Amino acid sequence: SKLGAVIETRSFETANHVKRVARVSAYLAREYGLSERDVTILSAVSPMHDVGKIGIGENILHKPGRLSEQEFEIMNYHTNIGYEILKSSEREMLRYASLVALEHHEKWGGGGYPSGKSGLDIHIFARITAIADVYDALRSIRSYKEAWSQESAVAYLLEEKGKFFEPKLVDIFVTNIVEIEALRSATSEDELNDFSQMYKYLKEQMMDE
Repeated sequence: SKLGAVIETRSFETANHVKRVARVSAYLAREYGLSERDVTILSAVSPMHDVGKIGIGENILHKPGRLSEQEFEIMNYHTNIGYEILKSSEREMLRYASLVALEHHEKWGGGGYPSGKSGLDIHIFARITAIADVYDALRSIRSYKEAWSQESAVAYLLEEKGKFFEPKLVDIFVTNIVEIEALRSATSEDELNDFSQMYKYLKEQMMDE
């Protein structure tokens, strides 16, 4: 399959990050009022949000310190790459995954990438994945930063309410922060240890295509 050829055992961020994003996204979706079917779909597709990073060089993905303007442009293209990888599937699940990959850096107030969409024009799955992804990234150690405290990360969500993130989602997140932090803590650091395991579902879905 096309995806089977590109998905290798390559670690972008930890597999535990995408596992936490899936758990938090499902929790937020349920609190938001989505159907159990949609909660199940989002839980399966949210871990694929950064699959397009397959096409980004290691020197940019793991660069210590800030990226240059040109490097940012290259990094930002991972949304388009992910969409192109996933969009051709006939499977409904992967079509939803393609939208999440494409739109998870769009902003509620506009000015995100790649299309500058805003508000309800951004798919709800992408809006939910975005806040789950950003919060977990802030709370995690990266090659270019220390982990933020819970208080600092929550303050960032509140600062970006109505800008980056849908106000309703920020309210749900902050109201349920104790439960969300418990979900994050429940993800064992050795539960998933590489990229291929996290995307095993994706490869299985594409096996016959």
